[in-house]
Amino acid sequence: MLRFIWALAALALGGCWYSSPISSRGHGWTAPTEPFVPPDKPLQAWRQRLVDRTWLYYSKYVFYTPADGRAFLWYAGEKRLFIGEWKLEKASRSTQLCFRYPGAATHPGSPRHGDEWLCGEAFFYLGGDPVNHPHESVAGDVFGLATRRDAPFVFTWDQSVTLAGLQARLRR
Repeated sequence: MLRFIWALAALALGGCWYSSPISSRGHGWTAPTEPFVPPDKPLQAWRQRLVDRTWLYYSKYVFYTPADGRAFLWYAGEKRLFIGEWKLEKASRSTQLCFRYPGAATHPGSPRHGDEWLCGEAFFYLGGDPVNHPHESVAGDVFGLATRRDAPFVFTWDQSVTLAGLQARLRR
C-alpha cells in the first residue's frame, strides 16, 4: 500500500519543476553560460585556514602544513614521509594552493616530477567541495609529522579511513 502511495505522489509531482537561471524552462538541466568559479577569499584568509593543520584527503593523503611553508605528506602504502613545500598564489580568477616535494621522483599519486609545483584551487583543497574532494582536518600536528623521518606506520587506502581512526591506531 505504501508503495502505491509513493508511486501516486511521484506521478502527481512529476510535472513540477524548479525554475532557476540554469534550467531551460522545465525541459531539463543545461549548463550555465559561465564556468563555475568558486568563491574566493583574500590570501590571508586561505593562509589562516591552512596553517598548523593536519589534513586527510581521499582517505589516502595525510599531510601537515606548518606556517613556515613546509609540507609533510604521509601517503597510503608508504613507510617514508614526503617532505616538501606549500605556497598560496593568486591566479586570474582564484587562489591556488601549490605543493612540491623536491627530491621525490614524482609527486605521490601523480606522474609529475616532485620538483615541480602541483597546484589546485584553494577552494577545493580547503573545504569548499566535500563531495568531489572529500577531506577532513584538525588543528595541529596530531601525528608529529614535522618531527619524524618516517611515517608513524603504513596504512592502507580505504574509503573508511579517518583522522580519528588513524589517531586511534597510533595510540595502540
